[in-house]
Parts: sequence; C-alpha cells; structure tokens
Amino acid sequence: MSAGGLILSESERAELAQDLLFWPASTELPTPVISLISGKVFGTRRNQCRPTALHLVPIIGFWPSVDDSAGYLWGAKAAIRWHAPSCHNLTCKARIDKPRWEGLAKRFTNSRKLVATVPVEMLNGDELVAEADFTYWVQDVASMKRHAFDLGRIDLLYKHKTKTTAKLIEGLRALEQERPVVERRFDDPYAFMPAGKQGITLARRFSMDTPQLQHLVAGRTRHLDRSVMEFAREQAKFNIVNIGAGYDSRFWRLQFEGATIYDLDLPVMLNERKRIFDYTRDRQIHNLEIDLETQAIDAVLSASGRFDPNVPTYFI
Repeated sequence: MSAGGLILSESERAELAQDLLFWPASTELPTPVISLISGKVFGTRRNQCRPTALHLVPIIGFWPSVDDSAGYLWGAKAAIRWHAPSCHNLTCKARIDKPRWEGLAKRFTNSRKLVATVPVEMLNGDELVAEADFTYWVQDVASMKRHAFDLGRIDLLYKHKTKTTAKLIEGLRALEQERPVVERRFDDPYAFMPAGKQGITLARRFSMDTPQLQHLVAGRTRHLDRSVMEFAREQAKFNIVNIGAGYDSRFWRLQFEGATIYDLDLPVMLNERKRIFDYTRDRQIHNLEIDLETQAIDAVLSASGRFDPNVPTYFI
C-alpha cells in the first residue's frame, strides 16, 4: 500500500491537537488499510514525525480517506525513555512482528476497534538515543459512521471528531475578534461560545505553523457576508441554503428580511446548534438533517415541506 510518500508541506506540518489522521485504503490487499509497520524505517524532519501503527504514516499530517475501507487513527498515549539528548535529525524505527500484525489486521477488517502499542527505537544516525512505546487507537470509517444519524447510538469518537472539526473553524473565526475593532475583517460576537476552549486551543495551535489558515477563514467569512448581503438587497423574498452549517452564526448576527434559511448538517451538529442558538427568536431558520455522501440536497429540501423552489435561492 502506498501512502504517497513522507513529504511534509507547511500545511501538513500543522500539529493536530488530537493526532487525528486519515490514510488511503488499498483495493488490492485483503487487509486494506492496516498495513502495519513490519520492519519499515523512515526518517523525520524537524523531529516532528514519529511512526504510527500504519506503514509510512507519521503522527502529524493528512492522508485522504478515499473510501469506506479507510480508517481513523488517534494517538492514545506514549512512553519515551531517553538514553541521551537528541541533537540531530531523529530517525524512528518501529516494527510489529508478522503473527501479531495478522491478528491486528483481521480485527480491523472485521470492523472491530483496535488498540495497538508499537515499540519504537529513536536514533541520531547509528546512536540509539531513546526507546518508546506508542499506543494507537484505530477504527474503520464505515463502522464509525454506521449510526451517524442516531444520536442515541452514534459512535462517541465519530461524534467527537465531527464536532472538533467544526470547533476548529469557529475558533479561527473567534481569533478575528481579538484584533482591534478597526482592524477586524468581520464581527462575530457569537464565535467564542460555540468554539469553547477546545476550538480556541485548536485554532491557536494550527495558526502557529499555518498562520495563513486564519486569514483564509477570515477572508471567506468576509466574502460570504458581503455576497449574501448584496444578494439580499436585490430580492424581496428568497431562500438561503447553508450546506454543512457547523457552528456558523452568520444568520444570527446578520438579519435578512424576506429570507428563509435552511441549515444543513449531520444530526450531531444540528443538535449542537439547537443547544447553542435560541431558535424561538427566528422562525425563519430551519435545521435539515443530511448526509452529503448519501443524500441529494434537492431531495432533502423538497422533503422538508417548507422549501419554495420558485423563489431565488443562495447556496453556501
């Protein structure tokens, strides 16, 4: 299985607070994603990468999840025993013997949760400077998403992952509010509340290595604010469809007469929105549950019984 090589761009070096990784699945192997390290060695750059339970996948970076045979990987814990200071590039060697690998691979392909502790040697050149045990939690995508529409049975870590991604974006919006008023590109007084400490921490850590990310989110927010306002000025009555609403508070901080707004997202995120925003204040904002991988947007809008296709519609 190819992981696309160990090439770290500036964006890929952003440190993930939860060490969440995505990696590609192979359609050629009977054990697609669980190509666990077995005698493979790779180096690191700036001492940021360490081997994981997956072949050639470091602990920091993104790999695309190309189908439901892929999986999620979290770093659970690590114990490092240093023998000497590391003064040069750190090379890490991790191995899992074949009998154990086969057992782990079987467990993964049967959609069972997997916890594996991987022994790691850390070297400066030929000198052993540390030994470690890294523990990883792994689960396939399909089984985690199986109950995504059932809030009573949804996988806890899938729920956490979904909310964490949204909190990161909201945290990046919140950072804009720390600027002097005259320098702000937009105002979002709601941002700190849904982002919470987790979202703010994620935003700060991402922004340390990828400062352009906050500018990107700020630029997108400002552009959409202006674009929707221009659209609204030309319409007496219209729809706004907000796809993947997350924690977006745009239609709480900006008021549009004549607008009917549809916030589309997974149930877990819509439940969060109901917890945070007071929907009794605005009867024109509606939540619609959707899984964009399996459902068509027009079908979900039609099934709501509220959507009027005969008036202009702005999609976000």
